[in-house]
Amino acid sequence: MEELGFSIADITPELARRFNLEDTDVAGVLITDVDPNSAAYREANLRRGLIITEVDRKPVRNVEEFEKAYQAIKPGATFLLRLYDPQSGGTLITALQKPGS
Repeated sequence: MEELGFSIADITPELARRFNLEDTDVAGVLITDVDPNSAAYREANLRRGLIITEVDRKPVRNVEEFEKAYQAIKPGATFLLRLYDPQSGGTLITALQKPGS
């Protein structure tokens, strides 16, 4: 996901401990890093520790499902991400544009 400016990972027991997600039963992929110079950080407000639960209105439970949903998006198209914030327990929706024309 370097082209988008962030890194993701499946939620493993180790990552759940590291990001204090042991009590979270939300399925999705964990944002493990965000480039502060990216649109993902500046415009979409993505941060480490958020969990992506949907890509372009398609539920994702792991990196494989994320990549499949992302590949279906046309270059240059704007798509939605649904995120779960374990800190607040709330859900967020934001948009990103897939690089390309």
